[in-house]
Amino acid sequence: MAPTRRGGARLADLFVLPTHRGKGIATAVVAALVTPQSGQWLLATWRRDLQAKAFWQRNLPRMGVEVTVPVQDDESDFDIRLIRRAGMTPD
Repeated sequence: MAPTRRGGARLADLFVLPTHRGKGIATAVVAALVTPQSGQWLLATWRRDLQAKAFWQRNLPRMGVEVTVPVQDDESDFDIRLIRRAGMTPD
């Protein structure tokens, strides 16, 4: 975990092996890390990884996490979002 330029935190490379998907592992990690006290987090996914993008779009609201999409470079290989526990005010 490392601070972002906006004062939040980021977790690099959360990957769940296919044989362990659907068991709530990513949900448990997000629940443990993205707390009201932890502020904002940077979430980046490869633009070409449609499965990961679909997972986060589907599950972040279920996890009680809000998404803010910062201005992005259209030539970047990543979709970048700031996430935080729902109901929090921005840092």
